[in-house]
Amino acid sequence: MELAKQHLSKTKQPKEVSMKRLTSLLAMALLLALATGATAQVTKEWVARYNGPANGHDAGSAIAVDASGNVYVTGHSVGSGTSLDYVTVKYNSSGVQQWARRYNGPVDEYDRASAIAVDDEGNVYVTGWSPGSGTWNDYTTIKYDSSGVQQWVARYNGPGNSGDNAYSIALDDAGNVYVTGTSAKYRTTPYNYDYVTVKYNSSGIQQWARRYNGPGDGDDRANSLAVDDEGNVYVTGYSKGSGTDNDCATIKYNSSGVQQR
Repeated sequence: MELAKQHLSKTKQPKEVSMKRLTSLLAMALLLALATGATAQVTKEWVARYNGPANGHDAGSAIAVDASGNVYVTGHSVGSGTSLDYVTVKYNSSGVQQWARRYNGPVDEYDRASAIAVDDEGNVYVTGWSPGSGTWNDYTTIKYDSSGVQQWVARYNGPGNSGDNAYSIALDDAGNVYVTGTSAKYRTTPYNYDYVTVKYNSSGIQQWARRYNGPGDGDDRANSLAVDDEGNVYVTGYSKGSGTDNDCATIKYNSSGVQQR
């Protein structure tokens, strides 16, 4: 009887192996079909190109999309008779250009937009840097309405009248605007860049500006920020440490600009 069981077990093995192979083959076929289907679904809907008035160097730096599917791009562009200008372009959901707006700063030098945000009403907010009169780069933040009409321009010049470059922008539900980046304390080396985070109200009036100098008193640069539903602001980037190289440094401010730790 025991020999019969062993014989029966041995005769079943090929079937079990065949079933396992069949299952594996079916799984592979299913994965291949899914992968092929996914690849087939990826199609290019449209390509939109913007050529500035000088037929020169034009480059996008940031992009945003609103709830209606409109697409907003910002960056810099060589102007006609000017140096680099901010350029902000709106496309509809089909990629058809709706408007393009340029900003040439007060001294007609290198103006570069680096970040963009759009609110629920289709207002567009752009930030970056633009040389000022008697200063080097200033944070330069612009609000446009949904039709591309400029509503305000807000500039931030740090205490060193030196390089102030904004890299990120965020909005809260009350229409306040937040920008962050890096700002030099001095106009000669060592420049000693700090984080600088600025809050503007919906009219572009500065509410506060907060600097952060890391423990190594070196060059600190904020790259990104976010705002929560209570108006708390979170900033991150890199900062020279004490006895270390750059560290990842993240800061929380409350809605009044008070650092929380």
